[in-house]
Formats: sequence, structure tokens, C-alpha cells
Amino acid sequence: MKKMGFSIALLLLTFGVLLVHSQPSGAAELYVNARFGFSAELPDGMTALPESENGDGRAFEDPATGLSVHAAASYNVFMEDAVSHAARYVPKGVSPLILGEGKDADDSALSWHSDGKTFWLRVRCVRTAQDEDGTLLIFYAQCPTAQESACREAVLSSLKSLKPTRPAR
Repeated sequence: MKKMGFSIALLLLTFGVLLVHSQPSGAAELYVNARFGFSAELPDGMTALPESENGDGRAFEDPATGLSVHAAASYNVFMEDAVSHAARYVPKGVSPLILGEGKDADDSALSWHSDGKTFWLRVRCVRTAQDEDGTLLIFYAQCPTAQESACREAVLSSLKSLKPTRPAR
């Protein structure tokens, strides 16, 4: 009887550990960039493309929805704030919607429609004591406008997750 009780306890413990460590459906995968020290959660179902040769970032895609995501960073060589840098992505003549994620000039989040696609962008400028000009963290996503409703919630969650993994000043 003791062996049976021990076996049941071991089985329950193993099952419990598997439940805790398994990722539920719809859970995001975390992308971490070691070179620039940032992370972002990716929408479920994304397939990673090869890391860029210089370690700036990585692209991901979901063929089912047509969603593509780019998580990248760069040194702030033009000494821009995030709002100015984000403006470089928006096509001329297009008025983007400013999203609530952008808190100030060093954190900008936009969305816009162009050429049958929906675009989302977040740029954060993270400054440290060693790097006064800062590093630009960039999360850029696009999908066909017809698939916007299927992609929107996951993309907005990913935009919010963009953060430095190194301490800022």
C-alpha cells in the first residue's frame, strides 16, 4: 500500500511540474537580444528568421496571418529622441495613430495603414551613464489589413513588452 501511495504521489508531483513548466497555448515566446540588452515577447505562432549578422536584431513571421515582426536596436548615432526616429518609418502623407504605450519623447508608439497593410511601431530610447545618447530599441510589425483583427491584440501586447534588460540611468 505504501508503494502505491508513493507511486501516486510521485505521479502527481511529476504531472504538477509538467503543468508549471509547460507553456500554455497562446503564450508568447521571449526574444532577447544580448548585443543591445533588450527583450520583447513575440506573438504566438511566430517562426524565427536568421539573426542578423551583426546582432542588431531578428525578424519573425507567421505565414498563417501574414504577420511579420522585427525586433532590433541601434546606437543613437543621430542623437534623436524616439519620436523623431519613429517618424522615419511612416510614409509621407500618412497620419499615424499615436498609441498609449509611448510615454514621452524617449518612448514612441504608432500605428498606421498603407498599401493594404497595417503597421505598428514602438521606439524606445534607453540612456545609460555610459551611453548618454542612448540606444534605440525598435519593435516593428506589419500584416495585411484584412488580417488586422487576428493580429492586433498580440501585436499590442508585444509592443508593451519591449524593454531593456540592462539597467538604464
